[in-house]
Amino acid sequence: MNEQDALSMIRGFMSEGLGIDAEEVVPGAHLRDDLGLDSLDAISLIEQVQDECGVRFDPDDINTLATVGDLIRIVQEMSVRENKP
Repeated sequence: MNEQDALSMIRGFMSEGLGIDAEEVVPGAHLRDDLGLDSLDAISLIEQVQDECGVRFDPDDINTLATVGDLIRIVQEMSVRENKP
C-alpha cells in the first residue's frame, strides 16, 4: 500500500468513524493533540485499520504512534510484511 492510499484509508476511518474533518487528517497531525483522539478512539482506529488491511499491529508499534504519519508508516510496513511469501 502506498502512502497516498494509506492516508486516504485513514482519512475515511477518521472522518466516518470518529467525526474528524478529513482535511485535518494530514501526515504531520498529532493524533491526540491536533485531532483529539483519546485512547478508545485510537483503539477503534487501529482495529479498523487491521480489519481493512488484514494485518495485525505489533504492540510495540502501537506504542510509537503519535502522528498520522506514524500510522501511515506502520500500515505500509505491515502491508509489506504480510505480502512476503
